[in-house]
Amino acid sequence: KNEKPTQSTWGCCIVNMVKGHDKHTFRPLQEKIKIVHETLSDDERTAPKLSVRKAAEKHGVDPKSIRDWRKNLDKMKQTLALNAKYAHKRTMHHGAPAPFSELEKDLADWVHQQRGNAFSVSTTQVVNRALQQSQNFKLYYEAYDSYQRFRRLQDWCYRFMSRNGLSFRRRTKIAQQLPAELQTKEDAYLRSLTALRTEKGFTASNIVNMDETPLFFDMLEPTTIAAVGEKTVHIKGTNSDKKHLTVVLSAAANGKKLPPMIVFKGENSGLVAKELKALQDQYSKASVVLCTQSKAWMDEERMLYYITNVLRPFYRRKLDEEKLLSMDSFTAHTVASVKRKLESLRFTSSIIPGGLTSRLQVMDVCVNHPFKKYYRQEYSDWMLYVEPRYTKSGFRKCPSRKEVVDMVLKAWGKVKEESIEKGFKVCGYVSLDGAEDHLIAIGNVQALAEVNSVQTEAQTNITVIDDDSDEWALNYEQADIPDPNSIEQVFSTLLASLQ
Repeated sequence: KNEKPTQSTWGCCIVNMVKGHDKHTFRPLQEKIKIVHETLSDDERTAPKLSVRKAAEKHGVDPKSIRDWRKNLDKMKQTLALNAKYAHKRTMHHGAPAPFSELEKDLADWVHQQRGNAFSVSTTQVVNRALQQSQNFKLYYEAYDSYQRFRRLQDWCYRFMSRNGLSFRRRTKIAQQLPAELQTKEDAYLRSLTALRTEKGFTASNIVNMDETPLFFDMLEPTTIAAVGEKTVHIKGTNSDKKHLTVVLSAAANGKKLPPMIVFKGENSGLVAKELKALQDQYSKASVVLCTQSKAWMDEERMLYYITNVLRPFYRRKLDEEKLLSMDSFTAHTVASVKRKLESLRFTSSIIPGGLTSRLQVMDVCVNHPFKKYYRQEYSDWMLYVEPRYTKSGFRKCPSRKEVVDMVLKAWGKVKEESIEKGFKVCGYVSLDGAEDHLIAIGNVQALAEVNSVQTEAQTNITVIDDDSDEWALNYEQADIPDPNSIEQVFSTLLASLQ
């Protein structure tokens, strides 16, 4: 180490650099074997193609490395014969073997069997099957707390996939961006919402957001575990991908979930309605509400049914309190009969402007995606583990309505209340003192910061005046009232008159 490099050493390095060689470049086993074969003769009478030194200069490696490779040539060939994927590995030694190699072999065979039948396989299903198949595997991971166990099981699953030539395949989609011109509408809505909360004093438990989301009887997973390099990825279904239903989800700002309402396709007095009536007797309306519509859509009649059978029973002990229902601008939400029905229960309807549901609709922001993900998992488990039923044409039948109801309830039960509560804060349904503004989506922070600062200044200068006093009437009459169609101007004028 203390010796100075000679001129020949520097010359060899310069030659290798000019040729584009790097002695420190790691070479895979396949290339090492190829280099070694260049230094070996075909038989005893034939001289080798290249000497060790010539091969070292040609490939830019140390001669000693080639001599070491020649000694381990048989081991390298055995390693390649064991598995072709080691051809691109840089070493013969790959660490200790997997602790549950037999279990992983059975799991890999099971994954290939399911993929051969075009079933979707997820990492959750692989982990659950491993826990069911091996008691030692289960005991090994039960020693950790719930968070560490989840992380370690996920890490093990990805290592299992890498060891067995499996990969995670995903469908691509194009995301839509929020147009810049909608920012003004978003700010105005948040200001009006804050003013409404100030006026009526809604508590978190009395602020509700609801939304309709479509589901299908044949709800396939968009991803599956499959072999690396597989060009065509099949996932088996039931040929009922157009048979749909609508699920109405709603939750309060404190995270409490209201019972889901499921709208199936059918006439009010038809066979489907009779079947659902019998099913409703099996389920409490506190857990799920079932109804029919000719196209399985939400309309005015179904909206009134939702208010009567979901909202009223859930808030039966708070009928005298002020409540807020936030919805999108769907036609059935804005008709006069729905508004009157909501007002009779002391609900104030807050309609989210069109194009802003991806930012202000809590169900869209934090609920619909995980709910559908859990529903797909339940459907995949149903495809794998439930005894199939077939039509006369030989196609597998889709889940029954009772099975769909069970899957919806299980998926809805998996949605966490903490996620819903945080979703209300992200969308701008926050405290008026601005203490939780750091949780708001970036696009909503500026508008709410302005509202909170104005609210704080206004509250410090407000003098409580009796509603019937002449001073209030005089201040109101002398105020310069602008066009009432502008929410921002009305709000600013109200604050100015209060001051």
